[in-house]
Amino acid sequence: MHALERDYLRRLYLEACHGAGAEPRWEARHLIQKWLDHNKVTLREAFENADLDMKNYLASRPIRS
Repeated sequence: MHALERDYLRRLYLEACHGAGAEPRWEARHLIQKWLDHNKVTLREAFENADLDMKNYLASRPIRS
C-alpha cells in the first residue's frame, strides 16, 4: 500500500469511527468498502497494513434508525 492510499484509508477510518453523526460515518464505511473492493484486499489486510485498529472500527459501527 502506498503512502497516499494509507493516508486516504486513515482519513476514512477516522470519519467512520469518530465522525459527527451516523450518516457521515456510514458514508465513510461505504467508501472504505469500495476501496477494498477496488484494490481486492480484505478489511484485515488493509487495516494491518495501515496500522489501524479493526476492533475499534467494528465496535464503533453507527446504529441504524
